[in-house]
Amino acid sequence: MLGLCDQLVAQATVPVLGLGVATPGVVNSRGMVVEGIRFDWHQLDLSQILADRFNLPIYVINDSDAAALAEFTFGEADGGGLMAINIGIGLGAGLIIDGVLLKGRLNSAGEISHITVVPDGGQICDCGRRGCLETVFSAGALRQASSHASQQDVAIELASIERLIASALAPIVSALNLSEIVLCGAPELVDAKLADGLLAALRERLMPYIARELVVRLTSLGQDIVLAGAMAAVLSGELGVA
Repeated sequence: MLGLCDQLVAQATVPVLGLGVATPGVVNSRGMVVEGIRFDWHQLDLSQILADRFNLPIYVINDSDAAALAEFTFGEADGGGLMAINIGIGLGAGLIIDGVLLKGRLNSAGEISHITVVPDGGQICDCGRRGCLETVFSAGALRQASSHASQQDVAIELASIERLIASALAPIVSALNLSEIVLCGAPELVDAKLADGLLAALRERLMPYIARELVVRLTSLGQDIVLAGAMAAVLSGELGVA
């Protein structure tokens, strides 16, 4: 990462406002990765590591928060009640309520990956427990579900996954009165069919008044959404652009 930043700064033909980094894990307000299960990072002061090397403002942000910030800044979201779900090797969500990125007391708002959705077993998660949402709703899990021999088996498996996801998300959607859920991930796995199936499963679990205007859609920013969010963090911090 440091080498890549060296190259980018060296290649810049205009003044560099700052460096934005989006990373998995819980990131505090000082840019420290407090806990990153994916990389086994704990109390890693990523912001200070970068600041020691570059004489630039540094902005370190959780990758799913970055996705939400990008969708709000550059995409089609109105920011009234947005959940951006980042589906990759792991799983995370960023929340924007009334135009403000929701962080929570421990800077871990949106950490949905380790909600238990298979209480009586399920696959072992990287966190050491079984049946976490990440074990059924990550790129690897979706790829495995799509590998069945018949299209009928694939449809059955995906419908089961959509119900598990909806069971975890419905209380959040209801409690925060979210207006839209934006899915971000590889297009061969995260498609309009998945979005439609998740919306249908959510509507079965929500009060009709809340469900009737809920939207579940794909991001309008493509697979570079997290990079765009890291850039948005710099623009917001240095220029007040949001």
